[in-house]
Amino acid sequence: MKHFICRAFGKYTVKAPTNIALIKYWGKSNEDINLPLNSSISLTVDIEQFFTQTTIELNDEKNQLILNNEPAEITGRISRVINMLKSLTKPENLEKKIKIESCNNFPTAAGMASSASGLAALTFGLAKAYKVNISMEELSGIARLGSGSASRSFFGGIVEWSAGDSHEKSIARQLYENSHWDELRLLVILTDLEKKKISSTNAMKLNRKMLLERANERVPIRIENLKKALEAKDFENLAKITMEESDDLHYVIEAANVKYLNAKSEEIKKLIHGFNSQGIRAAYTFDAGPNPFILTRKQDINDLVSHLLISLKLRSHNDLKLHGQLPNDPFLFLQSSATIPVFGIIESKISRTGPILL
Repeated sequence: MKHFICRAFGKYTVKAPTNIALIKYWGKSNEDINLPLNSSISLTVDIEQFFTQTTIELNDEKNQLILNNEPAEITGRISRVINMLKSLTKPENLEKKIKIESCNNFPTAAGMASSASGLAALTFGLAKAYKVNISMEELSGIARLGSGSASRSFFGGIVEWSAGDSHEKSIARQLYENSHWDELRLLVILTDLEKKKISSTNAMKLNRKMLLERANERVPIRIENLKKALEAKDFENLAKITMEESDDLHYVIEAANVKYLNAKSEEIKKLIHGFNSQGIRAAYTFDAGPNPFILTRKQDINDLVSHLLISLKLRSHNDLKLHGQLPNDPFLFLQSSATIPVFGIIESKISRTGPILL
């Protein structure tokens, strides 16, 4: 009996960050190629804090996807990315099979943009494996075929994904490097680790009239004002626009009888408004899930965390992850009257980079 050894032609491991949109992508003008109804602007979350790590191997065995250590289906949106990159590679690569191993270091499908980092890592890794040498802007457009928000994970700092009216024009670009406003910080609060019941893709198909009103009437004004705030480093207006946009998105979603926010989400919104009672120093934003990203500045992190810990109950000190860790005694004192259980509070900087080869 013969024993065959499967030969690996190329193996690449990459890492990609997620991102949090300040101006949201919600609704599509073209479902076939994932063109959005509106442009969007995001912050790239520190690649060392939240990321997807993906290994791509070309071999002669079979096509295979392993996601978070479990076999998974190669879905249509993954196939779109694979097929586009295959169309750009050399003919000798076309018969090779693909093994994809991908793992997130944060909850999947919980409204934390795991598809953004996942499809960005997949696209970047496949481009390396297939030796497709095109710009990051062009790669962002290919990643968009699998996940719209993935296009924004191709750059560090502050990123804009232009809606465009064609595949070639619907790409992302960096507005500013992370150093433009290096005092910005994010606090990620984990209120729920479960997979959401209704996917963003399905929810976006509902209530078309309100989607169009938001995309055509309100979002363009917010984008213009947000860009001014970012250029001027005007945190007060940045925060106001960010919260207004988040609230508007969930108003539209809930009008279609879909609810992503939970009771803890609503309590955290109240806590942020309370923190801002003497001046705006923080802003919440929610994607299609219950876990908030809180935008603030480095100088306000300690006050903000202390304010939150009075109400939000962590399981242990280990669930609080800050760049300057809070000592145990003050932590226990602040937690003594907390009643709202959460799974974690994590501080993140703005990422300096998009996907990287390991």
